Parts: sequence; C-alpha cells; structure tokens
Amino acid sequence: MKIKNEIIKTSILAGLFYILFISLKYLKIAPNIISFIMPMPIFFLSLRYSLIYTFVFLFLIFISGFVIESIGILLLIFLPVFIYKTVNKKILKNIIIILTTFISFLLMINFFGLKLPNKINSEFFMYITSILYSIFSTVYPILLKKLSEEVIDLISKYLD
Repeated sequence: MKIKNEIIKTSILAGLFYILFISLKYLKIAPNIISFIMPMPIFFLSLRYSLIYTFVFLFLIFISGFVIESIGILLLIFLPVFIYKTVNKKILKNIIIILTTFISFLLMINFFGLKLPNKINSEFFMYITSILYSIFSTVYPILLKKLSEEVIDLISKYLD
C-alpha cells in the first residue's frame, strides 16, 4: 500500500475490515468465513501497528456484541498469524504455533464448550478436531500471506 503514515494506514484498515465484518455479519453473507480474512492487514503493517490493529479491531467487535466471537478470533485466528510474523526460525515457529493452537483450542472448548451440540462434544471428535486445527493453523498464515501479497499486487497494478 502507498500510504506512508502507519497510523493512518492502521486506522483505515481497522475501519474497513470492521465495517466489512459487521455488514456481512448482519446481512448473513458468509458470516463465519469472513473472520478468516480479518488478520490480513497484519501483513500490511509493522509489528507495532499490527498489534494496535488487532486490539482496536477486536475491541470494536467486542463492543458490538460479539463477545465470544472476538475471543475466538483472537485465540484461534490472530494468534497463529502473529507467531508466524514474529518468529523467524521455521521449526521453532511451527512448534510454537502447534503448542499455542492446542492451548487456544482447549481454552475455547473448556470455557465455551456448552455452546457446542452434544454429539460434537465427544472426546474422539475433540481429539480429531484439535489435530486438524493444528494442521490448519500452521498452513493458514502462509496462505494468508500469499493472499495479502496478491492483494498488494492487484492494488499496485490498478493504482499505478
């Protein structure tokens, strides 16, 4: 993106993604899928401003009434992306992502497990789901980074 001032870029991205999230949530157009692209601005910003973006965005979601969803988005979606961006060594990065995803998954199940149907709450299903989620969380930041690079290419192609 061509905006030089990081504060302005952070506020524009937070506002844009918040409006996108809220409007698609209320219109019920892919309400669960839209949460997966919310960490994309982390790759557009420096580490300091990506932390600011995360807290502002999650605070806006929290005060909009999506309390459980904001906690889930932070633990299950934003956390692996932050670890991917901050840790440089590949093996250490994957180990930390897998450990934090297991902890995040267990926290979400323990605190908000009552919201799940009884059939899904079985021990076998939770074990399989946690393994699949840890695999997803190691691949997800890579795919999101590729998507953000393509968005930057498209923006620069049409704005130049």
